[in-house]
Amino acid sequence: QTPALAAMQAWAYRMIPRPLRVPVAGQLITWLARRKLAQLWYRSALPANTDAGAFQETARRSFDAGGCFCLAGVVQGLLREASLASLPNVPCTLIWGDLDRSHRDTSPESLRDCLPRAEIVQFGDCGHFPDLEQPERYARQIVAHMEKFPAHGVAS
Repeated sequence: QTPALAAMQAWAYRMIPRPLRVPVAGQLITWLARRKLAQLWYRSALPANTDAGAFQETARRSFDAGGCFCLAGVVQGLLREASLASLPNVPCTLIWGDLDRSHRDTSPESLRDCLPRAEIVQFGDCGHFPDLEQPERYARQIVAHMEKFPAHGVAS
């Protein structure tokens, strides 16, 4: 779930506590609290009726192997940006999970500002991770998008 830059920045100010937006302090806090933050994140990002246990267990294994919860770095990087580099004007399919409670006030339509040819497909029964929550349907949607275009490329 990544909306346009301005919408993502608004999300960061609305959803991310100030200490996590502060360089170094945010990284330290997220490292120390990574297990709890990941647990809270999955509970917020997945539909309310989804058992987050498998997602949380994957995160725990990742942390045990040296993985990090990089929310602070991502948010700090987003908040530093004033604009995005121009994107190629190509057709694309963006899949948005409507039940991501962390983005309940974020519109996927904001992406049209930078991707005017985007087809936005909303999965009404998914949260933040449509590719993981509904992998077969996600794959069918991507294949259907790719089949619209010849194998040799897309004219802009």
